[in-house]
Amino acid sequence: MIKLKRLVAMLLVMAVAFTYAVPVNVSFTADTLIATASSAASSNASENASAVATTTAASAEATTAASAEATTTAATATTAATATTEANALSALVTVTFANAGQVVVGKDDAKTLLAAEEVSVNDVDNDGKITAYDVFKVTDSAYSLGGFETEYNTNFKSYSIVKLFGVSTQNVCYYINNMSAWSIYDTVKDGDSFVGYIQKSDYIDPYVFFTPQSLTVKANEEADVEVSTYTYDASYNAIKAPVADADLVDVDKDGVLITGIGARAKTDASGNAKLTFVNAGTYYIAAFALDASGNAINYVPNVIKVDVVDDTEVIAPAPKKPAKVTGVKAKVSKKNKTKRNIKLSWKAVKNASSYQVYVSTKKAKGFKLAKSLSKKTVTLTKKKGTYYVKVRAVNSAGKGSYSKVLKVKAK
Repeated sequence: MIKLKRLVAMLLVMAVAFTYAVPVNVSFTADTLIATASSAASSNASENASAVATTTAASAEATTAASAEATTTAATATTAATATTEANALSALVTVTFANAGQVVVGKDDAKTLLAAEEVSVNDVDNDGKITAYDVFKVTDSAYSLGGFETEYNTNFKSYSIVKLFGVSTQNVCYYINNMSAWSIYDTVKDGDSFVGYIQKSDYIDPYVFFTPQSLTVKANEEADVEVSTYTYDASYNAIKAPVADADLVDVDKDGVLITGIGARAKTDASGNAKLTFVNAGTYYIAAFALDASGNAINYVPNVIKVDVVDDTEVIAPAPKKPAKVTGVKAKVSKKNKTKRNIKLSWKAVKNASSYQVYVSTKKAKGFKLAKSLSKKTVTLTKKKGTYYVKVRAVNSAGKGSYSKVLKVKAK
């Protein structure tokens, strides 16, 4: 009996020690031991079940959270991709002139393009939703293999500044938009703007000069009136247009060098005016050159005027104007099949338009993409059922006209 009691006591100690580790399924004749063991087993099973339930709930919650996060991430990625696509769709045709230390820059592309009044199609490289001076530098540098363009953040001015241009490490860079000095590399540039960027020959004192007009077409042996100007500044640093007097107007050769040793084509008067004459047909680039009182060359920025000279027997057509705004846009929807609809669009013809561009979006104010470019004033688009927004503009060699009013089309 004593041995049995000792055995029961030992088993009770073991049962208590392992209550939270293993379920107890031992049965003895002693009523107290059986009750204790059953209670421990019940407690342990309950706690194990509770733990399993808690773990399952936590796992489910984690799965739900992960799923929600993945959905959010996917939505964000989609939004970002859409925004990037829309930003990349931005473009502007900009007339670019680049110079380096008194010479016009020549590209290292296969054509060895002289970057004088060169038309460059610029897109939104940095995806900031606009075309800027930064984009002009970046796109031109890449398109014509100029050697590298870089910027870095300037802590003194709290903005980004140019530290490399044409592959040259320098901060001696200036740039003008429509002949006005730009404030920063994030100044906006629009379709049809002119852009002049250059490394100065002397630190920040090269006089900027510009021509009016910036380009022209004339007949051979016919005089063309031009004006050469620069800027002076008042006490408040406001720019004041001033004439460039007594300056020689000289050719720029294919290597970007000003031809100054064989005589000038013309000389400006006190008002900065001159008359240019060309004997042979062709394309010419003209820059201003002058000497100071000591006989040293004044470091005028070699900005240029581009002159297209045609044979004197040719008839020069008047320069075309950008087409007018498209009006009268209408839509007619018809069923193609169960899921798709035909949207027939039409609009009023625009005088001098060589083609039309049709843009479509599922949103009223953004997301427009070019759907069709055509010469006719009607087009049929096939779309899935839904609501669409449409706008149209006319295009010719002079540029792009204004968009029509946005038309809402329900393709049900």
